[in-house]
Amino acid sequence: MVENEKKNPQTAAIASFFIPGLGQVYEGERPIVGLFWLGGTIVGLLFCLIPGIIVWIYGIYNAYHTAELMNSGQLPQKTTSSGDVKIYAVIGIAIYAICLIIITLIVLAVIGISIYGMSRVR
Repeated sequence: MVENEKKNPQTAAIASFFIPGLGQVYEGERPIVGLFWLGGTIVGLLFCLIPGIIVWIYGIYNAYHTAELMNSGQLPQKTTSSGDVKIYAVIGIAIYAICLIIITLIVLAVIGISIYGMSRVR
């Protein structure tokens, strides 16, 4: 199903809030563009919290503002593939799950080392 109609700025912003880059894919960008937003947010959050939050918030703003510009005719409307949106959402959720598992394992390792001490690890 391909849609080429006005984009809802609130939908774009909310989508990018839950999965960075999803709002951009909703607006008709290719999924690779969404992955850049998602990757930038995750890398920023993992290595230094503030840059990740800045990228995330800017992605939300960008999705909202771009939808408004498309609706006003200042930017051309792009066709939105609902298949791309669904696939990107699944990929985004999978990436979130992998990151959560990795972070959980790291936290458990740190807790285990702090409880049992380094002397037992040889």
